[in-house]
Amino acid sequence: MKVETLESRTSDQLPGEMAVQWLLADLRARLPSSPRRKPGSNYDKILVAARDTLKDVGYASFALREVASRAQVHLKTLQYHFKTKGSLIEETLNYSLTRHYYDSYISLFNSLQTSSHEELIEETVRFLVFDGAQGGTSSFFFDLWAMAMRDEDAKLAVDHFYSRYRRLMAWLISNANPKIGGQAVELRAALIIAQIEGLMLFLNQDMPKHAELSNLADEAVREIMRCIRSPK
Repeated sequence: MKVETLESRTSDQLPGEMAVQWLLADLRARLPSSPRRKPGSNYDKILVAARDTLKDVGYASFALREVASRAQVHLKTLQYHFKTKGSLIEETLNYSLTRHYYDSYISLFNSLQTSSHEELIEETVRFLVFDGAQGGTSSFFFDLWAMAMRDEDAKLAVDHFYSRYRRLMAWLISNANPKIGGQAVELRAALIIAQIEGLMLFLNQDMPKHAELSNLADEAVREIMRCIRSPK
């Protein structure tokens, strides 16, 4: 996983503009495990319907016929695009995760055009920590991780998503703290993502509340930023 070096940056670009352009380029890039899209309005309709079906009924009750009904397309039309349940689930997860989060990142970075690189990553971390506190977000990820443990297609989709997630975090870290390089950037990105994901256990709005953890989200952002600023 290659992170853009300082020498390859355009000096007159604003940090937010740089980040948006990096995201758009990364979206165009295809990782080895990335599925190939088939154009057409039915394709996107099916993916939206599949995402909603997966969220509503879970993996065990997920069926192609139900997805076709929700998408208002014939089952044969769905099967033209997706030959198996597994291939539909893999592309649905890639579509849902990448589309949702990259759209959110682009919106965030556009609002932070003149911010510093450190401010850029701090606001990204804050967005991710507080997004994970949402009941729907944490429940979705809990189901997703469980699904990846028992389904090879889901495992590939999850790996694809987290590979992109690590690429973004490593790029942001390398800009905010140029003293970190090489494998250290990759490891720190993975550790920070693990911290953010693990916080869902305690910040999930659907879980019991504990007064002693009332400021956990803000404290987590501060500690993660301390990790990002550290030269070692």
